[in-house]
Amino acid sequence: MMKRFLVPLLTVLFLVTGVTKFLGLDFYVQKFARWGFPVWWFMYAVGAAELAGGLLLFRVRTRRLGAWLLGLIVLAALATHLRFGEWGNAGFALLVLVGLAGILRGGPGGAGG
Repeated sequence: MMKRFLVPLLTVLFLVTGVTKFLGLDFYVQKFARWGFPVWWFMYAVGAAELAGGLLLFRVRTRRLGAWLLGLIVLAALATHLRFGEWGNAGFALLVLVGLAGILRGGPGGAGG
């Protein structure tokens, strides 16, 4: 039952977070600056990677590639949140990472495929 919801949930999550980074929301601008990342190119690069990963998750044939790409992004996010003591965000990133691992564990098409 969980497999049915995991892929759509993570797909929407990454499509939304990718789009919001492209919108240049002040929240993200402040966060990326606080973390010491170059805001006006790195934020968009992360957003593009999240959008690409979300789209890759959507298709069964590319789902594993999307899960790997997003897993790398989430690992970097997890490290950033831990470094800056953002424990709630780190916990959420860990949950997302577990979900992506579940997709990878689900076989050639991943969970729900």
